[in-house]
Amino acid sequence: MSPTELRQLIALYWQGVCNCEPHEFWKGRGGTISKIIEGLHLDKRQRALVEGVLGEAYQMIVVERGSYSGESSKERGWPKPKIADNSVEQSIIADYHENGFSIRETTFMVNVYRFKERLELVTPSAVYHCMLQMESRKAPALKKPAGDTNKDSKWARTNDQQSAQLLIRFGFGDKLNLERFKVDGVLPIGLQEDKLKPLKVTKTAWFDEVHQDCITGDNPNGQSSDVQYPRDADGNYDKDGAYVDQQVTVSTKYTQQVRQCWGVYVSLDDEGNEIGCRLPIFDYTAKTLISIDN
Repeated sequence: MSPTELRQLIALYWQGVCNCEPHEFWKGRGGTISKIIEGLHLDKRQRALVEGVLGEAYQMIVVERGSYSGESSKERGWPKPKIADNSVEQSIIADYHENGFSIRETTFMVNVYRFKERLELVTPSAVYHCMLQMESRKAPALKKPAGDTNKDSKWARTNDQQSAQLLIRFGFGDKLNLERFKVDGVLPIGLQEDKLKPLKVTKTAWFDEVHQDCITGDNPNGQSSDVQYPRDADGNYDKDGAYVDQQVTVSTKYTQQVRQCWGVYVSLDDEGNEIGCRLPIFDYTAKTLISIDN
């Protein structure tokens, strides 16, 4: 079978068996590309070929309402589509590249937009060359502690109010100075004892979590530096625009550890005395925790 006949076969399978599935269904386990490779008994290393054929077949059949001959773009001599300056695609590239997406992942998001606009899909090469032409900078990611030593910071005030609320619910509200929490002479609802449900120390457990590679902040990959693109006032890419502040990675106490929760609680012995006890370690390594509502 010649290369042209193979490309024709792939396109026919996509039309007849896969019902011209759109771009967003092509990749991933069980996606269109995987179906075609399995259905036609192709080598897994031919994924790039299948993806290229789908892109060309989509352009000719869906966008141009024509037919697919099986000839490659190189044989036809057609130029590959390029990404124009000041286009929506450039803003998409800036958004996803700044957030740590790979070239291939960024290309996918660009093509999702172009698919909706009935435009010819672009290759990772086109996206990469567009990146090279765009203004950008590589800035080191700043380190930020998880807490704050400033007593007037939002973190400190929130932590203070949370601790006060727990003490009120445990029945120690009369021992606290709650005046500092009043706003216009009134306590927040979360600190009004008659609005809170009482708690018992002996029916409360306390947990502390230990995380592996816990990265928080707006630097998604925890890298030592990040790529930034200049933006206009609306947040779109603009080569004459301004750069935003450097991204932040929050420094946490525990790194490179398994994911566990260690708990303690207060119990009563046979004589009614309070004693401290440990709960069994809750190990949720490689598991996803969901809320009760979910």
